[in-house]
Amino acid sequence: MTYNIAFKDAHSIVLPISPRYLLALGRENLVGTIPRATVNDLNTVQIRAAKQYVYMHPRSTRLETFARDTARRWRTDR
Repeated sequence: MTYNIAFKDAHSIVLPISPRYLLALGRENLVGTIPRATVNDLNTVQIRAAKQYVYMHPRSTRLETFARDTARRWRTDR
């Protein structure tokens, strides 16, 4: 399965800018927090949408483990 993440016809763009913050560009300006499950969902979409590499902060050991496990599960499910 391929995630066709669009830019031109997208309603919003979500960009992680640090381990604790993300930038969501859309029709409305919002500030808030999201639950850990939503963070995991967003990270999963980015991992599955990656063509070759997933970049992260070198000290993001928890995220690296999450990325490796997610990619491994996804390859197994394909």
